[in-house]
Amino acid sequence: MALRLEENGEAYYRQAAEHARSCGMPQKVADLWKKLAEDEREHRKMFMEMKKSFLQGTDIDIKEKVGSWYIVEAIGNRLFSFDPACAFSASEPKDIIGIARGVEEDSIRFYEFLRKLVDNETVLSIIKRIIDEERGHVEHLDRLLAGL
Repeated sequence: MALRLEENGEAYYRQAAEHARSCGMPQKVADLWKKLAEDEREHRKMFMEMKKSFLQGTDIDIKEKVGSWYIVEAIGNRLFSFDPACAFSASEPKDIIGIARGVEEDSIRFYEFLRKLVDNETVLSIIKRIIDEERGHVEHLDRLLAGL
């Protein structure tokens, strides 16, 4: 689920950058969208590594680990059905930013839940770093929104 969230975020931000360019928005807007897309791509890489670590190297029984992973996937699939391709039905910049902000906040909530299932300190520190970066994204989006 985390991989899908980050993949959708990257796709959304790349589309937002293209939309910003085609609509004549300031270059700083397109640049922010591109930066956020790159951050989401990096988060996806981190989660791929974490998934490997999650299923190995801790003291939890493998059945419990796999069960926890399925819980995460099931909850994520129920809570998040974001389709980046549909997000640009909103034409106003404030609406596009609002959609992005909502997705970032949903991601933060999901990753906070995920932290409760993990006991590996290395994985926990990576999840915390990603949560902090997602919070930074919300702050960037808030500043962008305030500047409109």
